[in-house]
Amino acid sequence: MSTASPIESAGVHTVGRWVTDRAAQSPHAIAIDDRGVTIDYATLAGRASALAASLRRAGYGPGNRIATISGNSADHVVAFFGCALAGVAFVPLSWRLTPGEVGGLLRRSDPDLLLVDDEYVVLADEALRTVAEAPAMVLLGAGAVETHLPRAGRPGAERAVRDDDPLLVIFTSGSEAAPKGVVLTHTNCFWNNMA
Repeated sequence: MSTASPIESAGVHTVGRWVTDRAAQSPHAIAIDDRGVTIDYATLAGRASALAASLRRAGYGPGNRIATISGNSADHVVAFFGCALAGVAFVPLSWRLTPGEVGGLLRRSDPDLLLVDDEYVVLADEALRTVAEAPAMVLLGAGAVETHLPRAGRPGAERAVRDDDPLLVIFTSGSEAAPKGVVLTHTNCFWNNMA
């Protein structure tokens, strides 16, 4: 079990701090409007922190990767910030891909866990059948992830999140060759958003 707090940060540019810092400054400001349902920063930070704590308790941390298949949703944003707070690299995969394409990206990224919106479970199941060492799949949703997390097969590092830790693995389009996973650190994303 990790001893590091999920919101503990050894660096000033960690992206998980964005949501917790904003929640401290403007807790009731709207963070997300998801199909008419609004979520304020205090709620977003609370849900992301709860997910991060659950991830850490289950052994996920720096060095782990969690893939997602999801549409644009509040749950996906919570998953992103929860992973950022826990120091887990977030690997978003497009629901528009075929099962074979998703399977290829899963093989390349080798995630420790796959989080899936319920409407994409069939796609995820078909993709996972093409992966020899498939990650466990957990449904995204309010409270679902936090209560159904399997133990990490490869425990993450038991330390605070650092600026140079991987935040995202984004795949290229693959228009001229197989898609390649591009690793972006917390610092990469921090400065990109400041530009």
